[in-house]
Amino acid sequence: MGCRIQRIRIVMGVLLLLGPVLAACGVPATPSVTPTPFEIASTGEYVWQEGEAFLSQSGSNAADFKIAASNDQCLGMGWGSRRGDVVEYEVGLPFSLPQAVLYLRYAREGRWAAELDVYASGKLIGSSPSMVLKPTGGWGYTAGEWKYQKLLLGSMEAGQYRIKLVSLIDDGVVNIDGFFVADESFRP
Repeated sequence: MGCRIQRIRIVMGVLLLLGPVLAACGVPATPSVTPTPFEIASTGEYVWQEGEAFLSQSGSNAADFKIAASNDQCLGMGWGSRRGDVVEYEVGLPFSLPQAVLYLRYAREGRWAAELDVYASGKLIGSSPSMVLKPTGGWGYTAGEWKYQKLLLGSMEAGQYRIKLVSLIDDGVVNIDGFFVADESFRP
């Protein structure tokens, strides 16, 4: 599927380069339907962590490109297919949060929910499973196939944190675009 997206990008690039020539011939210079990628506007009220920018992981077997994901990529390609698949992130929090939340942006096709435990600097957050991720209707090829799941983290001081996600079930494949760490009043 990654090759198809690369081909689409090449075709779109060629159309943009040939825009003036095509316009002179009466042909529109850009496709009539352009995918809208997910964009993050930085406000200083939250931290965004890219799903594919991990310290370590087990379970994903390749890069996963999705044009509707931030940075056009996500952690996917089989991640969560086995109980015990794990991914760990280093997150720098430049400010203290009296009541921090994590908003995970994910996509999942299937008939049942995936289950994850979430750890912050070695401590399990909530009770197991920390997160239950219901199917979203697809793997994240369109913006409508991505959903958010909220998890209360509690009080967090400014500093460095290790956030670890662990798959609790077999066949719990999930694509992770990334996550926000923010104050509980934040809405993605």
